[in-house]
Amino acid sequence: MSNYALDNSIHRAKIVLQRSDDAEEYVHVKIETPGSECWCLKHHAPRTWEAVNSYIAPCGPVRDHGDVLVDRNGERVVLEHHESGPEIVVCLALCTALVTLVKSVLDLVTVIVKARSDERRIPSVKVTITRRSGADSAPSREVAVEVEAPMSKKGVSDLKKALEAMMRQDGE
Repeated sequence: MSNYALDNSIHRAKIVLQRSDDAEEYVHVKIETPGSECWCLKHHAPRTWEAVNSYIAPCGPVRDHGDVLVDRNGERVVLEHHESGPEIVVCLALCTALVTLVKSVLDLVTVIVKARSDERRIPSVKVTITRRSGADSAPSREVAVEVEAPMSKKGVSDLKKALEAMMRQDGE
């Protein structure tokens, strides 16, 4: 993902989260399918987005090429809809408990991947997790995890470990 696209995602998330501190740490999760398959809500993935909207209710719905604040289990994340795949943005300053935050993000990713694999029979997804300090700065760390679709126990475990490592406040 380009720095420009990442900057825009964080900027939109800051608006939705009502944050203004440029020094805050963000974790950005991008879900993509092989071959850049389109995730368009209206034309290519309506059942996927229907399942996602059902899962995030009453926080949604996600609108076509829009974003929504998802407040579940005491954790707040921003879910963005893009044709290239959904994105989840987390402001670490709002994190109350790492375990709960990781579970919230992991559950949301699992719902998205399951719904997409049910709708389009995709073999796998690439989940790219990026951590950075505020907008307009280079990513401090990035890791990509490829998981089978639907997600196996190993895929869930691999993704959980990557999320935990990226979201630790100390950055280690």
